[in-house]
Amino acid sequence: MDKRWMSMSRSSDEYKASLEDFLDFAFTNGSIGEMILCPCIRCGNGVFVTREQAKSHLIWKGFIKGYTQWLAHGEVSSNLHHTSSHGSSNEVLPLNPIDDMQGLLQDALGVLNRDLDMGERLETEQPNIDAEKFYNLINDSKQPLYPNCPQFSKLSFLVRLLHIKCLSKMPDSVFNTLLDLLRQALPEGVNLPNSYYEAKKIMKELGLGYKKYDACPNDCTLYWGKDESKIKCDTCKHLRWEGTKDDPTGEKRKVPHKVLWHFPLKPRLQRLFMSSKTASFMKWHVDGRTKDGRMRHPADTLVWQSFDYQNPEFAKDPRNVRLGLASDGFNPFKNMNVNHSTWPVVLIPYNLPPWMCMKQPYFMLSLLIPGPYAPGNNIDVYLQPLIAELKELWDIGVTTYDASSKENFQMHAALLWTISDFPGYANLSGWSTKGYLACLVCHKHTVSHHLRHGSKQCYMGHRRFLENEHPYRKDKRHFDGKEEHGVAPPRLTETKHFFDLPYWKNNLLRHCLDVMHIEKNVCETIVRTLLNVDGKYDNLGVRRDLEEMGIRAGLHPITDEFGRAYLPPTCFYLDKKEKELFCKILKKVKVPDGYSATISKSVHLKPPKLTGLKSHDNHILLQQLLPLCYRKLLPKSVLSPLIKLSKYFRDLCCKALCPRELLRMEKEIAVVLCQLERVFPPSFFVIMVHLTGHLATEARIAGPVHYRWMYPIESQHRKLVEEQHLRSSRHEKERIHSETFANWFDNHVDDFLPENEVISKDLRLLAKGPNVVGLKYERYIVNGFRFHTKNLESKRKNQNSGVIVTAITSSFASTKDMNPVSSDLAYYGVLKDILELDYGGGQRVVLFDCDWVSKGKRLKQDDDGFTLVNFMNVKRHHEPFVLASQVKQVFYVEDPLDKGWNVVIPTVPRDDLKMDPIDVEMYLQSQPSSSHQSVIFDDINWVRQGVIGEIVDTTRVASSSKG
Repeated sequence: MDKRWMSMSRSSDEYKASLEDFLDFAFTNGSIGEMILCPCIRCGNGVFVTREQAKSHLIWKGFIKGYTQWLAHGEVSSNLHHTSSHGSSNEVLPLNPIDDMQGLLQDALGVLNRDLDMGERLETEQPNIDAEKFYNLINDSKQPLYPNCPQFSKLSFLVRLLHIKCLSKMPDSVFNTLLDLLRQALPEGVNLPNSYYEAKKIMKELGLGYKKYDACPNDCTLYWGKDESKIKCDTCKHLRWEGTKDDPTGEKRKVPHKVLWHFPLKPRLQRLFMSSKTASFMKWHVDGRTKDGRMRHPADTLVWQSFDYQNPEFAKDPRNVRLGLASDGFNPFKNMNVNHSTWPVVLIPYNLPPWMCMKQPYFMLSLLIPGPYAPGNNIDVYLQPLIAELKELWDIGVTTYDASSKENFQMHAALLWTISDFPGYANLSGWSTKGYLACLVCHKHTVSHHLRHGSKQCYMGHRRFLENEHPYRKDKRHFDGKEEHGVAPPRLTETKHFFDLPYWKNNLLRHCLDVMHIEKNVCETIVRTLLNVDGKYDNLGVRRDLEEMGIRAGLHPITDEFGRAYLPPTCFYLDKKEKELFCKILKKVKVPDGYSATISKSVHLKPPKLTGLKSHDNHILLQQLLPLCYRKLLPKSVLSPLIKLSKYFRDLCCKALCPRELLRMEKEIAVVLCQLERVFPPSFFVIMVHLTGHLATEARIAGPVHYRWMYPIESQHRKLVEEQHLRSSRHEKERIHSETFANWFDNHVDDFLPENEVISKDLRLLAKGPNVVGLKYERYIVNGFRFHTKNLESKRKNQNSGVIVTAITSSFASTKDMNPVSSDLAYYGVLKDILELDYGGGQRVVLFDCDWVSKGKRLKQDDDGFTLVNFMNVKRHHEPFVLASQVKQVFYVEDPLDKGWNVVIPTVPRDDLKMDPIDVEMYLQSQPSSSHQSVIFDDINWVRQGVIGEIVDTTRVASSSKG
């Protein structure tokens, strides 16, 4: 049975259709009392569920990784055979469902649905030696532990033993003794290795091995290649091994100070082609990609196309692999009080489709650089084995067996770009990300200024990125007192590392800006500035910097004869009550399951601040929730650019990008940054805020950001009604149609259609109507969303009852209106009940019963573009039911200033990769918005009126700064 669908996107039609086939199979062969064990990730084949529950779980959570042999659902294994005393037998040994060795191998090797049965492969060409060796190892691993063993195979038992050894920190000698004891205790013919050394060799042959290279503890030298035989570092003269009194040089014991783990890349890439299923996906970027001008995958981007143009020989074979390299430090001890940083280097194969290439099973760990300190700029010392391997894969390649075409070919690989946070960006690129020239994109043209009193660097000068005739270029008063005549700088063309790769100098984009970390830092800067956390973001030093720069005289500190300074309130100043209101909004927010962490846990009211937020929490805050917090607290001059900044990040993180829209966003973000310069002090513009302006340009070159960030994407009855009610108004006809359709449909099928006319079974069942007894649920999963009823939600911290349906509706101006207009109308609802109707014959329909708001006094849109709804004392709609398959999910955030009103926040399923093609002609007819649109030309009142500023004792500030 073909099981490729199990690795596809769970929102795809093919996955849902194949899931129905699986459920049919499971309920036919493995059901107990009309229930089966649920194989989803959460239940893990440990909970009995109904068919609908299993379907919901498998769409929402997906299958257990590696569960490609449905042993718990009646599929017969053909892997393990044994020989009885009467001769050969085809009887199958029952496998322990806990020990899914095939799944283990698939996860460890980064391959799903591997066809492991050599007997079923019809080959037109023999596999190369390495591939044949791997297949033989797989078949050997299926041997039983001993003849007629019902529980373990040789591999499963060995993995269990090694697992126990690791958990109990068992010495090698004790493990060897245990193996000897087991060989004596188990029946004759037991198949176990003789020692721990042999056990490690088996794991290594299966591709789970690595190479170790000694390194200098000061990161100067890697004892590899030409330096392999050296006993001390040529740079710092530090000995290679740890010495003792009896062995000063350490040459006898040879215990290194530091060790690099290297996981060879070539065998891991080769094994992606050893399965016909995985091998075919490695050519998806040519055979299966949607080509309508939008960017959904790196293959749609200028980087990929430019690389193919520069290297036509490499581009001829679509099986050649394009890679991304990602690296970042982490603390393996999970104790942040211990300063330790280990750096893994991971490779990402971009040949795979979107629903596979950014999933963990396909990430390839290449290097593990040990701590306790980060390698910093010396990371290139540790990259040497990987660079040499990549160079060999480019120049020579490696003979690889392609199981999809049953032939050997010479596989080559190339590195497209690197991915890292901003400090890691400096280490990988060789460009310092600190000081005056911290921006790698602007490089020597970076505009920066050192703030003497704030003791930090600010990065402004964003008017250079505006169009030549933009009015902000000549605006002296609201900026730095000068006109701007500069132009946007060209991109940097030289970097330090990776130039041993012949193609690297021609890559269009070599090092990617990490949107995740930039978004996190921008969000933190906004929140801390508005809340002025600990008084660090608007203080005497900030005002003195304004005074020294000669800008915004109204905000300069006013000093009296007692040494006290009065700081006038800024236009973005929030008083104590407003800060508490800001935090209360976030404290009350309830979001759908899986949308984000519980942000309210990180919100403190006294004093008002946010702590302990993760990167994804900041992602949700900046794009969705922050605009709701300050939408009624800040003046228009401050609010407008902040809302535009949130929208910019929201559009940038879409899974399908249009180059034309990205050009618009490039122009728009330059205007937004200039508007922020007009209201916030220079200290606001840290390097991360400046880098925001380069993200749209980079997305236009390299495509969707989720491939480059560090997280780990409805008319005969109507005519009849009109004929019978000629004198009725059109509005009345619409009402009659809705009320009489069900009875008409039943009578029409039974009485009016000829007996010999063929009618489908489903149509007859639908006409007769449902059973009078139905089922009622409190929760339901559909379209990738998890829904809960309002009653169930009241007991939980998450919100899953928000519903939206977009319907084509005939709109009437009044009851006398004879010319209705058909248009899309959004209905916003709160889920009250979930009902399942049984029409017989296995046909069931799920309905959502909701309170609805669609238009009128209960729906409005404010000046900032937010949609607000009011469900307070809402009347029941005369048609409250809607098909569950038609709904999408929203959630509501309470407006603290307008009682009863809630702001609508739309959501999208995480697995929605936007793979459907668009109508290009229709799209191109729409006009992009002008970059001059919504530019604020009015004077800005930098001092907030009606609020008392802060008084600071300058003598204490001076003494504390000296101390």
